Amino acid sequence: MDLSLHRVRERRSQMDPESEDARKNYPSIHFNGQIHPLINIPVKGFIFYQGESNTKRGLEYGQMLEALIDDWRAQWNLGDLPFYYVQLFNMGIAGSRIYEESNWADTRDQQLGLLFKDIDNIGMAVSIDTNEDPDNAVARIRIHPKNKKPIGERLALLAMEHTYGEDTLGTSPFLKSSYICHDSVYVVLENAYAGLQPAKIGEDLRGFVVAGADRNFYPASATIVNDSIIALKSERVKIPVAARYAWSKNPDCNLVNSAGLPASPFRTDQWPSGYDY
Repeated sequence: MDLSLHRVRERRSQMDPESEDARKNYPSIHFNGQIHPLINIPVKGFIFYQGESNTKRGLEYGQMLEALIDDWRAQWNLGDLPFYYVQLFNMGIAGSRIYEESNWADTRDQQLGLLFKDIDNIGMAVSIDTNEDPDNAVARIRIHPKNKKPIGERLALLAMEHTYGEDTLGTSPFLKSSYICHDSVYVVLENAYAGLQPAKIGEDLRGFVVAGADRNFYPASATIVNDSIIALKSERVKIPVAARYAWSKNPDCNLVNSAGLPASPFRTDQWPSGYDY
């Protein structure tokens, strides 16, 4: 059995079904109450916006979401229905907006990684720039952003481009590959369209860090080399081996493509998470 799913079964076996926590979080309770009644209704696809409550177990999220996609498609029995989901937004309060090991960053990484697995007909809307009040002292405000319109629009663009075949630029930039030359890390992004740029023309690119073999990340200057490649360099890292972008709970980042869609947070390394779960 998959390790993450095994852990879910262990947690379920330890829950008191009559407890307040179980009434809110017992596995299948939300499915039975909200999804199962819809199964006989024909649908064109699914859009999915969830994940905040899973950040406490962020490294399990990719396998859990993949299992959910498989299950919903099996329940409807209409083939590989489109499944478009939202990557976690920017949410304070961050220890550092430049770089921090974070369960939110790990969960976003899991969400991004799903796109590169052998799963047909899925897409991800990036929302890293949508929370206008990420540091609000009231938790329910900072974790439930009012600015939902861009997220709905980005989900619609994915459906228009990939489900309805319209000539629409609807996909955010994602890391495609990277390479190192001398003292710089070069990152190559897909879905740049006519080119990568800062969200506000004239600003410097923000949100990039690089690290050497010691795995300590430092802020990096970012230079656009061509439509899809950015060169990263830090005076504090003479021999870089890895780079990351927007790696914080509430990162200060501004990379977009020519359609104005924000780039997903990414990393070039596969180092274990430094967050203490």
